[in-house]
Parts: sequence; structure tokens; C-alpha cells
Amino acid sequence: MAIPTGEFFDCFIPAAERALMDGCEMQREAAQSVALVMADTIRAEFGGTLVYITKEDQHPRETHVRDEAIRAAFDGSNIRQLARKFGLSEMWVRKILSRGEPRIGGSSRPSESFEQEPRGVLCLAELGRGKGTAP
Repeated sequence: MAIPTGEFFDCFIPAAERALMDGCEMQREAAQSVALVMADTIRAEFGGTLVYITKEDQHPRETHVRDEAIRAAFDGSNIRQLARKFGLSEMWVRKILSRGEPRIGGSSRPSESFEQEPRGVLCLAELGRGKGTAP
């Protein structure tokens, strides 16, 4: 098995090793082996595809409040600033805006180039049970 490389795997492999050692109390060598298998599985299953991984689970109420704040602050030209302020991608801010009601001073359709939401969400726990698949 070749060790997957790239920006994602350079961060993922050490993070997975730490999680396995801390959360599962694995020995370092076993954690390294499992982390590499996990990384190789992710590369094999999802390589070449766009996979959206949520930052954290948010309660729907918190997400609604955040989305409303984004819509209220949108002035028609500040997508990049809103993305930074709320810790989201510009694409996700566009998606939030496209789902909302029109606002004074801004459009609910901020960009015609935005066509679809990310294609899938990868859940590593489900991947480990053989359920993680890209839509």
C-alpha cells in the first residue's frame, strides 16, 4: 500500500493517529497502521471526487440563526467577507443565500455560477463500518 499524500492526508494521517491513540487507547504502531489504512481507503473510495465534510454538528436552531445572520448581512458583494466571518466556504455562503428570501439591498441568488451543493458527506465512523459512500 502506497502512503497517500497531499494536503488533506498530510493533516488527516497524524490526526487519525492521535485520535486512535487517545480515543481508542491504541499503541502508536497500531494507530499508525490503522490511520494509513483509513487514509488509503478514503483515497480509493473518494479519490477524484468532491466530498464535503462538515466542520461540526450544529443544532438545527443554531444553523438557522447563523444562516439568517448571513442573509441579513449580505449586501450583494460581500460573500468572501461573510465566508471568513462565519468560518464557511464561499460556495456554502452562496448556497445559504440561494435558499433564503430576498433581502433589501441584496439578492437571494448571489451568483449564477453556483449550480449545486457539495456531492456528499463523508462520515469516517460509517466508512469504518462499510457504509460510507459518495452519492
